[in-house]
Parts: sequence; C-alpha cells; structure tokens
Amino acid sequence: MRIAAIIVAALACASGASLAQQADPPEAAPFRPSYERVADGPPVGRIVPPRMLDRGQSGMAHLCCTPRADRTLSCEVAHEWPRRSGFGAVAIGMAEQRRLTVASYEAYQNLPAPVALSYPVEFRMLPMRANVEAGLSDAVAGARMLCGEGSVPAEPIVVSAERIGRR
Repeated sequence: MRIAAIIVAALACASGASLAQQADPPEAAPFRPSYERVADGPPVGRIVPPRMLDRGQSGMAHLCCTPRADRTLSCEVAHEWPRRSGFGAVAIGMAEQRRLTVASYEAYQNLPAPVALSYPVEFRMLPMRANVEAGLSDAVAGARMLCGEGSVPAEPIVVSAERIGRR
C-alpha cells in the first residue's frame, strides 16, 4: 500500500512538472515610451491656441503618432474637441517637440508589430466650470481607442492657462 502511494505521488509530481514546462511564457512588460527633451519648447503663444485665450475656451486633441528614424514623432489628429478649434494643430506642434530616448526607440523597434502611440492633449482654461471639465473628461475617455487596436496609451499632456487682466 505504501509503495502504491509513493508511486502515485511520484506520478503526480512528474505530471505537474510536465504541465509547468508547457505553460505559456510570461508576457513581456507593455511598451511605455520615455522621452528626452528636444528643445525648450515653443513660446506660450504657440502652446495655447488663440481661441483658448480669446474666448476662454477649454478643449482637447487626441493624436496618433509613430516615431521617425530620428526618434521624433510624426502625428496626426484623430479627434479634436471642439472641432476646428485649433487645438489639434497646437497639439501636433507640442508632440513634435518630443523625442524618444534611444532605449525607448529600440524597444519600440522590437515590438512584434508597429503600433501607434496614442496621445491625449488637454487644454484647460482656468478656472474651469464643472460642466466643461466633465465634457473634457468625457471627450478624452471617448478618444482612447482612436489610434487602433494595440495602440500604446501615453500619459496625457495637460496645458493650463489663465487670463490675467483684460485685453
């Protein structure tokens, strides 16, 4: 009886080891881009769309970007809220000031398939009314899958501005 129990225990251990060897390999960590600074950035007048300052308007743009060989980004506007407000053009100018680090670019090159980098860019005119903040949050959330399946989400870029005095 003891011999039968030892044989059963040995078979269970052997089959468990066999199953462990057939398990899927662990998934690689998801790609997260990291950047080095390209320039000091554009003057404030080019970071904030004129409509934002003139009308006190908040908005957003969602960009889909791919790295170029020089590690800078090539982007297109996938969504802009409000439409034709100028936020998309300014967001592209901001994104093109970024450059992937060498290590991040190499990691991107080693992905199994090319994917877009998905960038939400928020423009917040302060102080923001609650309904505008809610609308902006909804627009950002609704734009997450615009760059296609498998796109890599990036941290949002947030630009805040406040008018001082009267024009």
